Amino acid sequence: MPAFVVWIDRHEALLYQFSQTKMEHRIFKAENGSEISSESGHSQQRRNFHSTLASELQGAAKILILGPGVAKHHFQNHLAEQHPLLAKRVVGCESLEKATDSLVAAMARRFFKVGMTSPA
Repeated sequence: MPAFVVWIDRHEALLYQFSQTKMEHRIFKAENGSEISSESGHSQQRRNFHSTLASELQGAAKILILGPGVAKHHFQNHLAEQHPLLAKRVVGCESLEKATDSLVAAMARRFFKVGMTSPA
């Protein structure tokens, strides 16, 4: 089972999948390029966005959630409320302003103890 890092902000999520030797990532954008915010008018859109991400994590052994602001906590709360089995696989929820491959790989090494060095 792979390990995943989710870097999430109000506009997009980067989903990184790790094995012992490689890192791959995909980008998920908010609908129509809009902002996923904490305002009530965006709550259904945010739930849909989070559900899409959760479905991509179904095979995860471990999940690390990263990002600036509160978006990472909103996603973690969504997992706890809607996907409790996935929520149990979350190993951390940490602040990370920018998602660069090298920073995400460093965080993955710290939390997952994997040996990959560069994106695939």
